[in-house]
Amino acid sequence: MSRTIKTGLDYFPLDTALDEKFEMIEAEHGLIGFAIIIKLFQEIYKNGYCCNFDKRRKLLFCKRNGVDINNLNVIINSAIEWNMFAGDIYNKYGILTSTGIQKQFLKITERRKEVIINKEIWLINNNEINENIIFINGHINSINTNTGTQSKSKVKLKEIKDKEKIKHIVTEFYNYQHSVFSDLVKIDDKKINKGIEIIDKLIRIDNFKLDKITEVLQFIVHDDFWGKQVLSLNGLRNKSKTNENIKFVNALLASKSNKQSSVTDYNKLQAERFLKNEKE
Repeated sequence: MSRTIKTGLDYFPLDTALDEKFEMIEAEHGLIGFAIIIKLFQEIYKNGYCCNFDKRRKLLFCKRNGVDINNLNVIINSAIEWNMFAGDIYNKYGILTSTGIQKQFLKITERRKEVIINKEIWLINNNEINENIIFINGHINSINTNTGTQSKSKVKLKEIKDKEKIKHIVTEFYNYQHSVFSDLVKIDDKKINKGIEIIDKLIRIDNFKLDKITEVLQFIVHDDFWGKQVLSLNGLRNKSKTNENIKFVNALLASKSNKQSSVTDYNKLQAERFLKNEKE
């Protein structure tokens, strides 16, 4: 049975000195406006970081809190005007959320083992969020339902950050090679994307860690021999005619021995024994 991952919050902080946005709501709509915003925040945080506020939910909200639906809509529109809620998300999906709400949600849930986030309505840059985040491409209508264990559509934040790191490493490699071999090395999106694909395969298929790959690429660009041998990342996984190792493995062996000639002294079996330790 799939386990249920908690999505909502049991509490949210309310500062003693609220910012100007609350003052503007109170200036326009009095204490009723202020109270409605707090009640909306309760609805949002009860569900997590957002709330699907469709007609049905509005009517129930009005019944429970004794407010006219027209007044509710006016207050919500004012809150959007003063950037308390994200207007584009509300207008497109009928969902109440904001960058501030999402940041508060992240702060409160930072110790949870897993936190599920719908990518469609997420407003915060990936670099600002926690390692426990799981992104999903879920259906918007399921926002207010409790989300259990997700299928293949979930993407852990770590994977996203790794991809960004790989892109940075590939870009830095080509920038350096271009600075040395400007006539031979040209940089474009196609070459960068192909390089990302090669590094990804070194990780997934060949079982090398990203830190080890980075270390070898640094060796390559600073070595007189290997810098000329690897002007492009495209051939890193091609087998050598000399010893049947892929080019990346030969560069790794050379980086450990610091001798270009010693690469040919490694046969396939010796290389496999050595690499077993390098991958662990």
